[in-house]
Amino acid sequence: MQLGQFSGTWVFVSDASNLKTPPPNSWVQYISLENDRLHVREEIVRGTETSIVEVNAAADSTFYPVAGSPIADEIAYEVSGNAINGQGRKGGQNTFREVIAMLTPDRVTMELFLQMGDKEIPLGTDHFDRQK
Repeated sequence: MQLGQFSGTWVFVSDASNLKTPPPNSWVQYISLENDRLHVREEIVRGTETSIVEVNAAADSTFYPVAGSPIADEIAYEVSGNAINGQGRKGGQNTFREVIAMLTPDRVTMELFLQMGDKEIPLGTDHFDRQK
């Protein structure tokens, strides 16, 4: 799979998503690829609060810095089949895992798992549509 297939603006689809927490008011992911590196910028709105999370990383299983996330200060990505697997950590401890899968050219899902010690708690599956 080509990482470039994930490039674009992806908008959260609340009705199609299955979350264990209240959904955000809006969630937009901007993904671009330059020189085999992913640049991801997420804008998440909950109530009156807006969070901006950014990362610039290669999909080589190496940890790269994350800006703006309350649960991770670094993340490592790798490609597996039609998905990008991410492992986030904070202070050197694993905090979450995500699987971003391409369902169609215009729809991706993101499965999120919170990690606490040796336990992994599924948080649900988010759906995003490519903005045209």
